[in-house]
Amino acid sequence: MSDFTRNESGLLVPSSDIKVGGVFDIFVNGELVEQCKNLVVNEGLNYLLDVGLSGGSAETNWYVTAFTGDVTPVATWTGANFDTNATEIVATTGVAEATRQAWAEAGASAQAIDNYASKAELTVAAANLTLYGVALLSGSGFANGSDKLMAASRFSAARALVQDDVLGIGYRIAMSSS
Repeated sequence: MSDFTRNESGLLVPSSDIKVGGVFDIFVNGELVEQCKNLVVNEGLNYLLDVGLSGGSAETNWYVTAFTGDVTPVATWTGANFDTNATEIVATTGVAEATRQAWAEAGASAQAIDNYASKAELTVAAANLTLYGVALLSGSGFANGSDKLMAASRFSAARALVQDDVLGIGYRIAMSSS
């Protein structure tokens, strides 16, 4: 028997009814266009357990990014294989920013943490850019295989953007126990 199960609202630990899940809020030019439930990947879950209960080393900053691969995130994705699996955007092929944008969270409250007070933004530099999803990683460098991947989400449909569009990304992760 598995120690936990995944469902569309997150992770369920049956012995204690602990649930972990999140949502990405996607904005284009300031307008909310989609709320995407995310997958907190195995690497992210292990990180939360290791830092929270085992004295593991904490990452001090987290960053959001988008990807152009027509793929659906799976639990086995990691920071090391994220770019290979998802085809992460980079400054030279799609956005004006030289690095991933900071996830400027406001601290945990009510068993949740988010960056809604200061959403991350990426500006499209290419004439046309089609995105399929977004992710939260521990490092600022695009396509950096040494980062940790916390969560990723696929959009409900491909998102076609044009030059100077601004993609805003809000992310909230929450835990609950019943």
